[in-house]
Amino acid sequence: NQRDYMKLMRPITVPDPLLGEIDISDVAPIIDSTYFQRLRSVKQLGTTIYLYPNETHSRFAHCIGAYHRAKQRIKSWRDTSREYKRKGINVLSAQEERNIAIYALTHDIGHGPLSHVIEDVTSFNHEENGKHVIKNGIKKAIVACDGNPTIIHDMLAKKHPLGRIVDDKVLGVEKWDYLERDLHFSGAGVLAPPHLKDIEKHVVWYKNQLMITSEVVHPVRNLILFYWNAYKEVYFSPKSLFYQRLFQKMIHKELATGTLKETELWNLNDGEIEGRLKTSSHEEVRTLFERGMQRALHRAIVFRLAPYLHEEHCEKNVHLSSADTQFLTAFESLNAEALQEIEHSIATIASINPIDILFVPVSRASHKRFSPHTVPVLMRNLKDTVDLFDHYTDMRHALKTHEESFLAVRIFCNQRYIPKLVKKAKEIKAFLEQYASNKNALR
Repeated sequence: NQRDYMKLMRPITVPDPLLGEIDISDVAPIIDSTYFQRLRSVKQLGTTIYLYPNETHSRFAHCIGAYHRAKQRIKSWRDTSREYKRKGINVLSAQEERNIAIYALTHDIGHGPLSHVIEDVTSFNHEENGKHVIKNGIKKAIVACDGNPTIIHDMLAKKHPLGRIVDDKVLGVEKWDYLERDLHFSGAGVLAPPHLKDIEKHVVWYKNQLMITSEVVHPVRNLILFYWNAYKEVYFSPKSLFYQRLFQKMIHKELATGTLKETELWNLNDGEIEGRLKTSSHEEVRTLFERGMQRALHRAIVFRLAPYLHEEHCEKNVHLSSADTQFLTAFESLNAEALQEIEHSIATIASINPIDILFVPVSRASHKRFSPHTVPVLMRNLKDTVDLFDHYTDMRHALKTHEESFLAVRIFCNQRYIPKLVKKAKEIKAFLEQYASNKNALR
């Protein structure tokens, strides 16, 4: 009997630089599965490693960290006050606790290589792949760990409220883990997230919602602002977006040749897909990979809303141009094929080989899945709740400003051709304005 055997085993622990020793004994069957072990070779931040070379930590480490944080939160709720219990606050059954912890462990089980990069060039995403893995790959392992595969499947599908304890955009344990872990290893200017330990004491589960108590409204406000700054500096910095788009372009070309299938792609790890691209039978893919590794492509033309042009930290020879919101959001839902067609048109205007052009739009849609939202606040009477953004009326305006500051369209070019491209900046903008106008007319 798997469960009896696990009880007889010595505790299995793994060291973690942020969380100390983590006991994984009671989820060993899941961790030992080939599906979970594959996450050792899938980097948490994918192509961001080309910007932050110490960002080598894996989805494997992140999932174990999220699991540990979930167990810590559950333990604190188990020890909650009698008054809270009487009000139905932090009340979970033993089975619910188990499923939450296992969901925290498996929430990224479906991730393909290079973080979220391949989701824009394939027909499904990591959550859909994860649901398939839970149903067809690790179902028996979940049962062996006293979990319910159906409920965990529903959590991943966002159909079960308990899943919010793990994946809530502000208070979820996996969000806290990746934020603290990613910034720790990046060495970026932003430091550790503010007051997580203090906030944790005031996170509650009430009426199927994850809430905070009124004592920490200000620290949580600061945490949301911190999220926004971290996204801007690390996750959505121009160079990070450049490498995401570059790899998407290469993978799209590789898929188009038929030598790589979608199902095969999702089963690869980071090293394997990089090796496939480097040695591709497609000459353009090999050339693009080499250009990326040699940092041969640089920003040439940037379009942003006028108030935020000054935020673009770039070389003096980069052409900066203001544009309106309609222009900047017109390219947000384009697939890889459409982006490639735009690159060909820009290359034709500037008489440059299309392989030397990379068109990189970023918009609200690009980062919306990451952007934190408001949270409910449980008042001192343990009955009434208010919205954090209603408490701090400036936050909605701050969110709008934050989203606007992200909007940008950047054109990267082989360094030797930047003067040639910049010389044609007005013609390129006219072409893109016409494209945006046609696109918006069809909406």
